[in-house]
Amino acid sequence: MILEVNNTFDERRPYLILRDFSAEAERLTGLASDAAPAHRIKGAWPKDFHVSPFNSRKGTYSLLANDPLDPDMGGFRGLDITINLSSSKGHAKLVARLFSDGEAIDPDSMSAIERIRFLSRWFWVGFATFPRIVKQAAFLFFKRKLHVWYRPEPLKDSLGRHATAAEEALETAFRSYLRFLVGQCRESLSVKYVSSGIRNRLSETLFSPSCSEDPKATQTLELRVLTPIFYSRFVHYAHDFEAIFTEMADNGTIWTDKPQLLPEIFLKKMSAPLQAATATDYMYFKGIQQLRRRPSQIPQVSTSADPPATAPADIRDFRISSMDAYILEHADPKIKASYRSTLLRLFAADIYFMGSLEVLGIALLVFRSGLAWLSATKLSRAMNY
Repeated sequence: MILEVNNTFDERRPYLILRDFSAEAERLTGLASDAAPAHRIKGAWPKDFHVSPFNSRKGTYSLLANDPLDPDMGGFRGLDITINLSSSKGHAKLVARLFSDGEAIDPDSMSAIERIRFLSRWFWVGFATFPRIVKQAAFLFFKRKLHVWYRPEPLKDSLGRHATAAEEALETAFRSYLRFLVGQCRESLSVKYVSSGIRNRLSETLFSPSCSEDPKATQTLELRVLTPIFYSRFVHYAHDFEAIFTEMADNGTIWTDKPQLLPEIFLKKMSAPLQAATATDYMYFKGIQQLRRRPSQIPQVSTSADPPATAPADIRDFRISSMDAYILEHADPKIKASYRSTLLRLFAADIYFMGSLEVLGIALLVFRSGLAWLSATKLSRAMNY
């Protein structure tokens, strides 16, 4: 059984649960009692995925289920699944059971009227789920006085949320920049880059020029982005070397199997002073330099009872980042235009709009609407004269 746990933050964690072959062997040898269920699926595993804000990412899950299908996969026996959540000290925290009542419904065998009847009876459940969650959360927080565990970024075996439009634009720039860095690497190095939250652009293997000269001496490195927030955090740093190691060691937004090889790829020195071929580029990247701040550390296990995080460091006196310099000098014009526009909006939102690009978008819409209304008013007065 493949069990996929989802949370309300668009993150997923799949688990593989195996059949209880020992119990089936006892039944075949006559050692099991007739009351024991046949074809059981059971498993236990440590909790490593954030689901409820009122529970930490510690503890243990256990599952016991009856196989819902016949041995020949030809019939449906019904669902009967029990899941237990225990604390890190072994105390039971949650016991949940899911079972079916009645025959399974095959959508392919339903008529149009039956489908309409089914949807009219059940469509509202999806809309009611989130308000029910909010209601129960309010009860636990205000009446039960439970602390809220802030959501940590997913671990290596989890699946991060889908990327936003801004993160997708930054991932395109980061992928292009990584190709450039690997292409400049003097060592014989193969890099498997795995993105996060990007549809149809999951992984890519990059080779340094020395790989073709001596394939046997090639070292392999996997660079796996665990959450798309990495892309928007990486561009906040002034130095690549600091960015990649801080995000890996302190914030857990990226993972690699051989961190000792990272210095062969990412630059350890600051870039040259800002030099741009056009005045537009100079103004954009000068604004990016002035707005850039080092990002705050992502809380790992903190709760609402802990003190607030420290403010991010001011790095406006630093030069532009190495990635900025690459975008300016080598990137495709389309990537450069998207990169500089995304960074300006991202940094402006961080400083003036509580980090929300949506709020910034609303403010820009109001500003443009007001500007259009003012222009139309002045034009109308000029025409009347």
